[in-house]
Amino acid sequence: MTLFLQILGAIFLSMVLTIAIVYFYFRWKLRRAFSDMGDAIKELGQMMKGLETMPARIHVRRDEDPEPFDDADKESAVAQPLLGAGFTDLGYYTIDEMPQVKLRALMSVEQAVYAVVCEMDGMGVWLDLTCKYPDGYDLTYSTSQETGLERPPNMPAVRFPGADAGTLLRKMLDGRRPGPFLPVSADEFPRRVEQGHAEEVEWRATQGGSSEEEIKRVAAKTGTEMDEGMLQIAARMEANRNAMQLDQVLRARYLGSKGITDHENFEAAGEPLVFIHDRRKTDELVALYLGALGVDDEDEDNSGRRESAYKQARNFAGNAPPREAFARLNTRLPQGRQFVKVGELTAPVAADVYQAPWPIDGDDDDIDE
Repeated sequence: MTLFLQILGAIFLSMVLTIAIVYFYFRWKLRRAFSDMGDAIKELGQMMKGLETMPARIHVRRDEDPEPFDDADKESAVAQPLLGAGFTDLGYYTIDEMPQVKLRALMSVEQAVYAVVCEMDGMGVWLDLTCKYPDGYDLTYSTSQETGLERPPNMPAVRFPGADAGTLLRKMLDGRRPGPFLPVSADEFPRRVEQGHAEEVEWRATQGGSSEEEIKRVAAKTGTEMDEGMLQIAARMEANRNAMQLDQVLRARYLGSKGITDHENFEAAGEPLVFIHDRRKTDELVALYLGALGVDDEDEDNSGRRESAYKQARNFAGNAPPREAFARLNTRLPQGRQFVKVGELTAPVAADVYQAPWPIDGDDDDIDE
């Protein structure tokens, strides 16, 4: 399905537009208050800590009392040709983590195809036709607009914006490679959507964020021409957003390994966990160490103590890889303030899992070098 990229594309468009609006303000400040662009980027990052990330896992449920589509005529115009072609109507579905998305699902057992009519604020109604192969190749034909963002190699999307449902179905059946295909069923539909979303989020998280070329393509959709300064800001913002996304992915992996998958307990169960992997910056590790020591980075009265503790912690960490550096720092903490290692992950990246000695609110993850 293209649902993930359509929503992520909207997040990117919002980010690009925001950067464009504030960039002229920063150019003015650069001439007066900043020594270099790096300082400007840091301040912008502080102003925009609330960068959106995609949920690492979603929970799809059948909706027995659905709200009607805002564009009910378009929904009907998309669904009727498929029903006429022998598709079975599976009804309406909601996504716990994305209440703004409306889904209507249909399936063709004979063709092993799911049809998903999607609606989201600001994007209107579009149709995805999906089929999956036993080797994991997950193919989508869609009437959605191009986002400018890349997809995993095994999850291609062939787009025909504005095509009617009958035309899209013919193009898919004529264009896809021969089967066998994974069978479709009403019971399997929610799991297929959830699994596809998880795979795509993990793939993007392990890529290190969107490339500069992707950012430029997204910006072009808004008519925004990225100069070098704007591109630096956007790239740094995306790197920070991706770091948060990777943390969520690792959290979901670990909690899933413990059997915690339901929406209600997911966030609470993951709150005290910290994931240390080799993409972590040394300053992030030091921030966790200082937090455990109780050194407040916003306490001006203790700025001298913080500076001394910071330098000492950097010396402790040395030039060791992040996982080793954090283990060194952790041994320096007093009893009762140490992080407790509770496990390890090997995928999507190797990571050590610690339980924090205090509730983690996520702010420390945003500290930049």
